[in-house]
This record gives sequence, C-alpha cells and structure tokens, in this order.
Amino acid sequence: MTSIDIKKEFGSDFRDIWKNLKTNDKFLLELKARNFLLAAALPKGPHLLFLGLNPSFTSGSNGQERNGNYFRLQQSGNDYPRYWRAFEDMAKNIGEKKPVSWSHLDLLAIRHTKAKDILPYFDTPFIQGQIQIFRRILTEIHPQFIIVTNTKVRDWFWNSSSFSIEERQGKGAHAIFYDSWSCPIFFTGMLSGQRALDIESRERLVWHIKNYDRITV
Repeated sequence: MTSIDIKKEFGSDFRDIWKNLKTNDKFLLELKARNFLLAAALPKGPHLLFLGLNPSFTSGSNGQERNGNYFRLQQSGNDYPRYWRAFEDMAKNIGEKKPVSWSHLDLLAIRHTKAKDILPYFDTPFIQGQIQIFRRILTEIHPQFIIVTNTKVRDWFWNSSSFSIEERQGKGAHAIFYDSWSCPIFFTGMLSGQRALDIESRERLVWHIKNYDRITV
C-alpha cells in the first residue's frame, strides 16, 4: 500500500496557519505556542481510518517535545499504548486471518485536552484553516472504512457542506460522499480512556465492519 507524506505535502500549510495567527486572545496564543501535531505519513488506499478531534496535551510539555510536530504511526507497538492499543486491537479483530491496515487522523492539529474549550473558536480562521487541510487529506487517502470516535467530529460531518452523508439502506450504517469518492462511515464513541465504549459495544462495531459487505436487510 502506498502512503502520503503528510509532512512534505501539508507541513508548509500548517506552518503558515500558525505563522499567520495574529491575536491577543490568551487561549489561541496558548494553542499557538504548543504548536501542531499529526502523523508524518498516512496510508493511501483501502484501510480503516479512525477520526478524532485533536491531539491531547499534557501540562508541562511543549510543542517541540520528543517527536516535534510529527509522530510515526505504526500498525502495532505504538508509543503511548494507553491510547493506541485500542485501535491496534480493533484492526486485528476485524481482520480475518491478519490485522487489516489502519490509520488515524484528527480534524484539528491543535494540542488541547478539553474539547469544550475549543468549540467557541470553531469559526475562527485559525481553526477553519486546519479543517480545510483535513478535508484535503481525507479526500486523498481514500480509506475503505471511516470510524468517527468523537461526537464533535460527528456533528461537524453532519453540518459540513463539503461532504454528503447518507444512510446505506439495509446496512445499518451511513456512507460519506465527496465528488466521485465514497465509503462507509461509522459514528461511535471513544475507543480508549475513561469514557471508552464498553466491551460489548466494541464487539458489535467489529462485527458490523467485518460483515458490512455481507449485510442485507
């Protein structure tokens, strides 16, 4: 499977957004100082794509910590297993004989933990610029399945004018459409952390994706 070099193709766009942020707003200045964070590369072609809102931030760290602005996302054995292990396990369980390929992309590249702090700023050029890059990345990587693990991202998709979301009759799921490209999209809850899906709900999601092509009602 080929991949897209996110750092090479989109890095300058993110740097420009950060550079062009001129504000006296304390919160936006704090986000700017933390810098952006995203995967250095993403696979292009059939795979599971997990979508989140934005990378978290640990108090005391900074935008130029260990991995800088980019991190390497592996199919297994990622750093910070407390978060990534859930995605690795789901890809493994969905695969029949071997784990299916997967990747992860956030709607935003800002680093912050509380989503409620971000929402009042969604219409600012700083946030909208990141969303525009997200759209471009999403339409280039062409995943086979999209799994949205954040309710704020779900709401954005439903209200977005960039994509069309329709119910797939008889499949118990929805599909996302953009120009000539489309794929099934599943809206679910968090896969890790204190508010993660319970085991049974996670198993149902795995079954649903695994059997999607065979489901007819």
